[in-house]
Amino acid sequence: METAGQGSGNRQPTIQPRDSIVLSVERDSFAEFISSVLGKPQTIGRTFSGQFDLKREDIENFFYLVDHRVREQNTASIVSTAFTISYNNGSSITLNSVKEFSSYSETKPIMVIGVSISLAYLVSFPDRKHPEKQTIDVNFFAGPDRGDFFVSDGDGFPFPTTMGSGIVALRIAHTARSWGVDVENLLADQIGTLLNSENKLRSFIRRGSGKFAFLAALLFVAIAIGGALWVTEDFIERNMLAAGNYIDDREFDVRDAIRFLIENSARGGWANFLFKSGIFIILSVFASIAIAAWTESAANKRKPSFIVMSKYGEKHREAALARDRRSILSLIAAWNTAIISSAAGSALFAYLFQGWRP
Repeated sequence: METAGQGSGNRQPTIQPRDSIVLSVERDSFAEFISSVLGKPQTIGRTFSGQFDLKREDIENFFYLVDHRVREQNTASIVSTAFTISYNNGSSITLNSVKEFSSYSETKPIMVIGVSISLAYLVSFPDRKHPEKQTIDVNFFAGPDRGDFFVSDGDGFPFPTTMGSGIVALRIAHTARSWGVDVENLLADQIGTLLNSENKLRSFIRRGSGKFAFLAALLFVAIAIGGALWVTEDFIERNMLAAGNYIDDREFDVRDAIRFLIENSARGGWANFLFKSGIFIILSVFASIAIAAWTESAANKRKPSFIVMSKYGEKHREAALARDRRSILSLIAAWNTAIISSAAGSALFAYLFQGWRP
C-alpha cells in the first residue's frame, strides 16, 4: 500500500524564486544544452577613440537601451550583470546589478577613470534547439587628463590612448554571427552618440603638431644663425677697420705689417670668436629642441574625457577643463618664446662677445 507522499500523484510542486529562470531540457539533450552554454563562442572586438563626458545616468541609460534591444530582437534572458568601476588610485569595485550601480556612492577623494559593463544572456534562436549563451562587454576608459596611458580589456590586450583622449572598447562573444553583427551595430551607433566631435581648429592644430613644433624650432635656429652671421660681419668689419687704421697711421713697412699680423694671431681673436660662435650655435640647437618639445606638447593636447560619479569627480572635471582651455595659450607662448628668446640670445651674444652696443 502506498503511503501519502510516496506516489507520483502526491509529489509536492517545487516553488521557484520569483527571479529564477526555469528551462525545460530533455535528459537526452542535456549534454548538448551544456555544450551550447559553455562552449567557446566566436568573438567580435572593436574600439572607439574620442572625447566623452559621462555621468552615472548616461551609463545607466546605455545599459537599459542595450538590454531592451537585445530582448527585443530574440527571446533572451539576462543571466548575469556586472558593473566594474575603476579609480585613479588603482582600486576597483564590482557591482552585480544596475540597482547597486545606481545607488553606489564612493566617499573617498578619488576619481573614476573607467567603467566596465559585462552582460550575459541566454538567447533562443529559431534554428537552434536550446538557448545559447551570448556575452557583451563594454568598457569606458577616461584615463588621466594629461599624458599617455594604457588600459586592458580584461583579457590582457592593451589599448593605448594619448593626451587624455577617452576610448570605448567592446567585445561580443556570440554563437550566431548575424546576432553578433546586429549587436555590434547597435552598440556602435549608441557609442557614437556619447562621443563628442573635436573642434575643427583644435583638430587642425593637433594633427599638425609635429609641423608646428618643427617650424618653431626652425624659426628659433634661423634667428640665432642670423644673429651669429650679423655678429660675424661686424667682427670682420672691425678687424678690417683696425688693419686699415694701422696701415694709414704709419709708413708702409713689411716688418711692421708682419708684426701686426703676428700680434693679432697671438691674441687669438679669430680662434676665440669662432669658439664662442660654436658654443652659441650649439646652445641654440639645444634650446630649439626644448622649444619644439614644448610646442608639440601644447599642440597635441586632446580635450580630456570624464566619468563623473561624485562631487570630487565634478571638481576634478572643472579643474581639468580649465587647464585644457589654457593649452592654446601655451602654444602661443611657445611660439612667442621661440622668437623673443632667440632674438635676445643673438643680442646677448653680440653684447658679450663682440662688445656690441645698441
